[in-house]
Amino acid sequence: MSLPQIALTGNVVDDPELRFTGTGKAVVSFRVACNERKKTDAGGWTDGDSLFLGVTAWEQQAEAIAEQVAKGSKVTVVGKLRQRQWEDKDGNKRSTFEVQAFDVALVVRPPKADREKPQQPAQDPWSTPADPPW
Repeated sequence: MSLPQIALTGNVVDDPELRFTGTGKAVVSFRVACNERKKTDAGGWTDGDSLFLGVTAWEQQAEAIAEQVAKGSKVTVVGKLRQRQWEDKDGNKRSTFEVQAFDVALVVRPPKADREKPQQPAQDPWSTPADPPW
């Protein structure tokens, strides 16, 4: 039986933390917040429930993530969903779900309409200026 695969897109909650194992393997961990977007009756959008998932990645991918991903980055993560269990200092059993990432990609956001720069008219490279520079 294999673990279920998951793909999620969300915002990185905190800066990725890069560590090294005793054998020198790089491992990075960070959390991603995924929000459900819902359309309102007025035609706008609102955020629905949020889900926070921990993400880990290993070796070269871990080092690349630590260099390129930061808090607030929008990422798409593909990996295996795992449940981790432990006992806290008071002896209570705890568990959480985490994603062991196969692939992490930055999501490039297109500019919003109100932030777009006005476009300059294209100049014909063969035209001569109206007033010569001399």
